[in-house]
Amino acid sequence: MLSLVLIMVCLSVIPFVGSTPAFTRQTGAACRVCHFQGMRSLNAYGRKFLQNSFHETERMLRERREMESRAKQGGKKDGEPQGEQG
Repeated sequence: MLSLVLIMVCLSVIPFVGSTPAFTRQTGAACRVCHFQGMRSLNAYGRKFLQNSFHETERMLRERREMESRAKQGGKKDGEPQGEQG
């Protein structure tokens, strides 16, 4: 019984790491716009979306459209807005 309680406590303390479908619901864009390929961490664009309380600003929208345009032309990878490093 004690081991069951310990397991429950450990599971409740472990932070949940996962994506939120808020961006896809709002924009219809792919998950890779905010996430690196492994989907475990956010890229620069995803961090901006998180910092803006899961809202896409006009500037972010322009950046995303530029990213999508470049991706179609074979340019930079998704999730790398112009002028961002890292």
